Amino acid sequence: MPVTGPRIGLSDRIHLGESATALIGPVDLPDLETVRRNLDAFASFGPATRIALRPDPDGRRWIHDPRRLLDTIEVVDEPADPLDLLVPDGRPNAPMRITLAGRYLRTDHEHGVGEIRFGLLAHQIITGAVSPQDPVMLAQISRRWDGLATAGLRVFGSRPTRVFDVLRSMRETKRTPAGPEFPIDAGAPATTPPPNLGPHTVAVAAMPADALGDLRAWRDATLPGTSLFALVVSGLTRALVRAGITVDDVGTLPVDLRRYLPRGTNPLANFVSGIQLPLRDGNDPARLHDDLTAAVASGRPIVSLARVTALSRAAQLLSPDGRHATMLPPKTPLVFTGIQAHQQLMDSFPWIDRDNSVYVTGTRPAVPNGITLQSATIHDRLLISASFQPELHSPERIREALTAFATDPAGVLHRPG
Repeated sequence: MPVTGPRIGLSDRIHLGESATALIGPVDLPDLETVRRNLDAFASFGPATRIALRPDPDGRRWIHDPRRLLDTIEVVDEPADPLDLLVPDGRPNAPMRITLAGRYLRTDHEHGVGEIRFGLLAHQIITGAVSPQDPVMLAQISRRWDGLATAGLRVFGSRPTRVFDVLRSMRETKRTPAGPEFPIDAGAPATTPPPNLGPHTVAVAAMPADALGDLRAWRDATLPGTSLFALVVSGLTRALVRAGITVDDVGTLPVDLRRYLPRGTNPLANFVSGIQLPLRDGNDPARLHDDLTAAVASGRPIVSLARVTALSRAAQLLSPDGRHATMLPPKTPLVFTGIQAHQQLMDSFPWIDRDNSVYVTGTRPAVPNGITLQSATIHDRLLISASFQPELHSPERIREALTAFATDPAGVLHRPG
């Protein structure tokens, strides 16, 4: 029977109503009954697992509904092109909807339930990469010291002067004087998409191992110490600009706030903060790396998430559904996500074809004319996906940009202009 669970938290409410789709394969998937047993065993530990949560009709509390979760599992034939599984179909996704397609696993879940860390654990449970009764895993997700207040106390309580570091980070990474005013890291409450927009589209490109090796070699010789993530963000920005897309001066980069919590704590709820940093048209990856490093060290992501949740709460009070209609920004906002930090989890899956392995995600951009870009390193290849509205962006241009960077990443970054 469904059980009423906890209140829907403010950090979850920011993403409530959004769908997050993921595709992983080729992997050695268990049969349907084994998948059902794995999920049932995990969900039996209650709402803390989050895997069987759905919002109540009022959108105020979570309902723990394992039976509906098990009823959503479907088995389909493996398509000729597995990426076809990423096409949104508009079906309900709460609790998580699971598709077993030959050697590929597709999941759709309510983004309000959780983000990448939640999705990866769900995929481990489904594929059998981790036991649904693993005591270490269960101990991590059941701890209660997992909130924003805990992170804030640990960071700013130990050294209150970090507040000045946060202000310095914001001041040094604000928009150029020519750009329009905007509140640093203010983010935005959920927006209502313009009418007549269909489902989003996901474009995918794979950077082969030799090209990824060339990129790292170029980095070591030219920009030693710069992270791969900063190179990817800068390279994709440059490629999109060259493809004729008018990119916003400032991009949103995610920071997992679990780094600020006690060791062994792994909340499955949304606990990632987006901070806004100048992209400089992708022309200075080393400075982007330094900006991100300084922001993380200062604790700025904690302040960012606190501010966004406050804005979301205000929007909820002012609007019946917590959303507000907005005019489209004049330039295309970019949001970047990367799962390189979860590489150990990626390696745990029962892969069966290393040369063609994929892990890609798709989600409707928070701003209708935005583009959400995700990167993941899988067996020495870099998988890149872009989610966008095809009515507002040319799919050909975006695919051209992804392919250009995936084919010759060092060339895209090194080539003038």
